[in-house]
Amino acid sequence: MAPGYWVVDGIMIFGEENYQSPPGLMTLRLTILMDGHMGLANSLALKIAGITNYTEDPNGGAIMRTADGVTHVGDMTMFPSYSSVKCLPQDLIHEKGRKLSQLLYLGGVKAFSDGSLGSNSALFYEPYIDDPQNCGLQVTDMESLLNMTIASDKSELQVAIHAIGDRANDLILDIYKSVVSTNRMRDRRLSMLSIWHLGHQPGARFGEEGIVASVQAVNSRITYWMMLILQKRKLGAERAQIGSYLFQSLLASNALLAFGSDWPVVDINPLRSIKDSGHEKNTPWYTISAARACFLDEDVGSLSPGKFADFVVLSTDSWDDFVTEGSSSVEATYVGGIQAYP
Repeated sequence: MAPGYWVVDGIMIFGEENYQSPPGLMTLRLTILMDGHMGLANSLALKIAGITNYTEDPNGGAIMRTADGVTHVGDMTMFPSYSSVKCLPQDLIHEKGRKLSQLLYLGGVKAFSDGSLGSNSALFYEPYIDDPQNCGLQVTDMESLLNMTIASDKSELQVAIHAIGDRANDLILDIYKSVVSTNRMRDRRLSMLSIWHLGHQPGARFGEEGIVASVQAVNSRITYWMMLILQKRKLGAERAQIGSYLFQSLLASNALLAFGSDWPVVDINPLRSIKDSGHEKNTPWYTISAARACFLDEDVGSLSPGKFADFVVLSTDSWDDFVTEGSSSVEATYVGGIQAYP
């Protein structure tokens, strides 16, 4: 490759094997890989950034170093374009409300409480099996999360916070409880994202406190067996089996369960996620439940009188055909009952 060209690709799959630099590829070019929660930079990039073996950990992140001196950088932060927006225009919210038009909707605010399992940055009560001194990272401090959530909720913005580890999930549930007591009861549908590992049986709190459980089915890019291997390697067999993916427990607690794709970590195509969920009965979690989780159930999520009639026509006629075909193409898209594609 000629000097000066960039290599741009998707997000790398997590795992310790990714720490090894491809021979000859990452020595002369500035290289940074990411998986959404951690980053891997080559020596040239680290040198330009001024990162050495003696650089202190960044706020909300950690610099990991292996025994042979290779430095790995993981940092949770905001893009400058996001952090420059300190607050949303209150006049716009008060004048227009959350529904700015039939096609433009002011959804809410998202934050992160911890990282990911693969990068050992999801926050747990107990340490990782493969990293006994580490229980994960709280990437945003409690005071900041609480203040952000209270302020956003006062502006009637829906709040969604990412939490994967059992300790992170408990922290956010406690924050949401404080928000309700501070700003009084109303239909706010506070949301928690990912919630892979609940651990200490807090599932009942989701239903009791009206918390939306926004989760993802095991996706095609990270297959089911890979996730099992990863969880056992990180948490041990018992913790992985008891506390992971407790979707049935959430449903039993009358929690509002909504399925999504987890984009941009994985493919945004909802058809692939629906197929990977494993059963036709799970489809409503992607449609009416997802719409209800976003306060959009009066407009979309089902084909009902008075709604927008947003739907697609697929190339398959049945669930069995959809599964056996492996993939399904969209033949036509309708928005508000009007054909928008092709």
